[in-house]
Amino acid sequence: MTKQKLNRIGYISAAVTFAIATFIMFAHYQGFQGDYERYGLLFIPIAFIINLSVLIYILVASNKKSINYSVWPIYAMLLNIPVAFFYLWLAIYLMGYYRVTVINDTSSTITDIQLSGCDNKSIQKLEPGEEQTVWIEIDNDCSLGISYLDKEKTKNLDNVVGYLCPGMGHPEDYHISGRRNPKY
Repeated sequence: MTKQKLNRIGYISAAVTFAIATFIMFAHYQGFQGDYERYGLLFIPIAFIINLSVLIYILVASNKKSINYSVWPIYAMLLNIPVAFFYLWLAIYLMGYYRVTVINDTSSTITDIQLSGCDNKSIQKLEPGEEQTVWIEIDNDCSLGISYLDKEKTKNLDNVVGYLCPGMGHPEDYHISGRRNPKY
């Protein structure tokens, strides 16, 4: 094994684990479908074990073959440690928010949309086919309800989620028509 190959292994390990962690955090923040915050929490120890294994391999292989290894790939792998702590902090922080995307899948305009319970948020109106994401902070145990006015100006009430507590944040869709909504 040459010095260049050992360096390449270190750089690739650092870059791949950084790219995967960054994608997981970006997907979670953007509210892609899936449990990305949980994937991130699972990926952190996996990335740690992979990078530590590569680091040990570089040190052992260079010592065995008397190769003077470069410290830059090791620095690149060690640089992932503060990034991992930042991503861990960000994932835990984001789990304190429930992100609900209110989707108007009806044929009429919906107005005066009020989300209440954990946090009070409002949306002025949603045209047919329009959607808007609202971030609800979860400070304590609570439920989240919604009220809105339909085209006849009738007030409608529904439950978005029956129970939330700190750390239960994740993205979810709420359909005004009621189709595909979980029942609580």
